[in-house]
Amino acid sequence: MFTQMYCAEQIQIPPDLPAILKAYCKAVYKESQSSQNKSDLISFSIKYFKEQLDNPPNSAAGYRIALSDFHDLQEELIKILKVNQTLKRVDYQVTCDKLGFSQEVFANILRLGFPNEDVIDLYKFMGIGATLLSSNFEASITNLFKIFEDQNCQAKLPTQALINFVTFLQSKDPNIPAEFLEKLKAGATEEFIDLTTYKRIFAADE
Repeated sequence: MFTQMYCAEQIQIPPDLPAILKAYCKAVYKESQSSQNKSDLISFSIKYFKEQLDNPPNSAAGYRIALSDFHDLQEELIKILKVNQTLKRVDYQVTCDKLGFSQEVFANILRLGFPNEDVIDLYKFMGIGATLLSSNFEASITNLFKIFEDQNCQAKLPTQALINFVTFLQSKDPNIPAEFLEKLKAGATEEFIDLTTYKRIFAADE
């Protein structure tokens, strides 16, 4: 008799909303939380969509793809993961086709991290995706957390998954010191880790 309502009190974005509107809703929420000088919604919306038109999203590697594309992809893949316990290459292929996710980006992530694997780890996949969106290592980690943000713009990653991803990056990038990984292992003691905790571990190094 009644349909589910989405309102400011819930801060919940409708799951069937198009990707561009999901990104817009999240931008509005973040603006309302972070801005000291609250702009009215119409002014903010005009500015937001003008910026999207003037500067369409491109990854750091030059791909025509945005963080929201990876976010929407992980949401769909997690639904499959909850049922099947694992994610196979075909699951990614079908989901990418369904969402219109860039086939070029998909193929490149497989080439970089999963050249021969059939079972593909979600966090490593999204982590590699985050590196394509980012100009440096720290931005990659931050974007990985953002990819997994919930409707309240909060994200927690399985600690071991983050450690595994950093281990993978370290094997590819000699500029990431061994001490970094050891410090992460020593400081991340809970089963899950959020971005605030991650930054706190390395705050003394800044």
